[in-house]
Amino acid sequence: MVLSIVGLLCALKHDLSKAISTVTLVNCILVIFQYILGKNPGGFWLSTCVNSLTIALALPFLSKKYRPLVILASFVAVLISGSVVGFAAWSIAFLFMTFRFWFACVLTVAAGGFGYLVIPEPTNENGRLIVWRSGLEFFNNHINHWFGAGYGMWPVVTQVVQNKDMRGLREIGAAKFGYFQFVHNDYLQILFECGYIGLGLFLAALGYQIYKSKNDRRMLAFWLSLSVAMLAMSPMYLPGMLFFIVYAMRGQNVQ
Repeated sequence: MVLSIVGLLCALKHDLSKAISTVTLVNCILVIFQYILGKNPGGFWLSTCVNSLTIALALPFLSKKYRPLVILASFVAVLISGSVVGFAAWSIAFLFMTFRFWFACVLTVAAGGFGYLVIPEPTNENGRLIVWRSGLEFFNNHINHWFGAGYGMWPVVTQVVQNKDMRGLREIGAAKFGYFQFVHNDYLQILFECGYIGLGLFLAALGYQIYKSKNDRRMLAFWLSLSVAMLAMSPMYLPGMLFFIVYAMRGQNVQ
């Protein structure tokens, strides 16, 4: 957490290279720590997945001299993590940086199909489907639809429901706690915690950023890859990824 904060400060000072190095260092340390000592149920997979998505979000802003090395390293990280979502986010960032819009769209679909076919699924993704279903049911029955449960309240108010629905799925990394601390879908988590109003404002802000970036290939790649990552991950809630979003929202373009 301390190193992630240092990375955020580097980003706010317009030094993205130091920020990328800091977050990569954090995640590499976590990979070793979790794999050897087994301190996190997600183990080796968790930090490689976070690393791959973090680097994917950073791709549009890299200096040209670092870009080939980081693209190669992030591609390897995605394959090691076995994350289809990470592969999709990486592909979008890379393709929209490199090709024209229409061609990048076609290649993105092809890359998504390739990733789905060749990347193994080491865990049962039914865990996410279950947590999404239970979260929506809880939202519909117990939460104020307009204002939500309050920011950060997801793990607090859903533990009992998740413990009941997660029976038989304890082999899944995050489910070993008995519940998911994050929804693994930022749109759903924002809806749950901030309601229709909060989600509407968030989507409006995201849509505005995408529209504003239509003539800036790097920024467009960033926002589109982030939009995909938020479908099945929680980059808005993970410090290791969040500062890249803060950096992008400041509108900084590193040459």
